[in-house]
Formats: sequence, C-alpha cells, structure tokens
Amino acid sequence: MIDKLNLGEQSLCYERFLIVAEIEDRINDGTIDATNQAAEIALWRRVDANGVAISYGHVAARYLEDQVL
Repeated sequence: MIDKLNLGEQSLCYERFLIVAEIEDRINDGTIDATNQAAEIALWRRVDANGVAISYGHVAARYLEDQVL
C-alpha cells in the first residue's frame, strides 16, 4: 500500500517530518503537556463543516497518541 500511494515520496516525507518537528517543539516548550494532550489530539483530528480534515492532522494525532508526556 505504501508503494501504491507513493507515501515514500520525498515531499510527503518532508511534510510529515515538519509536522512531527512542530509537535516536538511544542512538547519541548511546554505548550503541549500531559494535561492537554488529549485535547490537542482532538484538535488535530477535527474536520470542518464540509468534512475536510486538517492536512497531516492524522500524522500529528498519531504521533501525540504514541507520546507519554
């Protein structure tokens, strides 16, 4: 499936890297912590009135779900 969706393509990998780096920065500066982790995950998983999700929101949410803060 990774090959069929071309998920290894360099620009997609870079976009995922940027999202994870943003999350790590926010964890390190205390913006995201154990008290607001669940709320932050919910924010990244939200969809707008048209049912459109945030770009790479699933990546951020999954990364946060895997973190023990």
